[in-house]
Amino acid sequence: MPDEATIRWAETDADIDAAYALFRRRIGVALVEDEASFRISVSCESADWIPRLGLAEVDGRPVAAQLGGLLPAVRLLSLPYTAVAEAFEGRGIYRMLKLAMIERLRHDARAHALPEPEGNVAEEPVGSAQYRRKVGGGIAVVLPVAYRSPAAQGLRETPLALTYEPLTAVAAPIDPVAIRDIVAAIYRGIYRIAAPEQDPTFRRVVATLAGAPGGLSGA
Repeated sequence: MPDEATIRWAETDADIDAAYALFRRRIGVALVEDEASFRISVSCESADWIPRLGLAEVDGRPVAAQLGGLLPAVRLLSLPYTAVAEAFEGRGIYRMLKLAMIERLRHDARAHALPEPEGNVAEEPVGSAQYRRKVGGGIAVVLPVAYRSPAAQGLRETPLALTYEPLTAVAAPIDPVAIRDIVAAIYRGIYRIAAPEQDPTFRRVVATLAGAPGGLSGA
């Protein structure tokens, strides 16, 4: 049961190692950045990304991990990686960790004098268990863009769904400019691409917004 687990925030290299190993095993090497990039992602704050790495433990050993972070430019948070050990699936630990992460990131926003996040934006493989849980369960919606993650940090360019889970009364964005800004914030914050507008994958993604109602002119 969930009350068997305790949540804490990563503090040591051993914590980072344990989380990374769990992500690579449960999510797959094709969707998890290389180790050097991961260490930056979980520990280095910037104007575009304020990270937090959470661990759920049972009897003192990690059984789940989640990387989350604030995307200050768009008043959103993102949870790029979440993994639960096989033997602990279906016991409520995922939800317990996610709720703790969202509350911690709200606290981090206040500590940085930032607005609290209005929503949770995430990249999801279409048809994955997480996608079915969030989109099929009505927790999140897919934003209207043909999204692709960039070739960066040891990862290949990959077509993914970009989902939005509201955390406040603010509805999911549908305006093409707002969606472009979200994609740019992800590229800057999560992938550390300083000038997304010059990235070929970003340009292809933004081009798919040009045909939307009120779409981008000249995209």
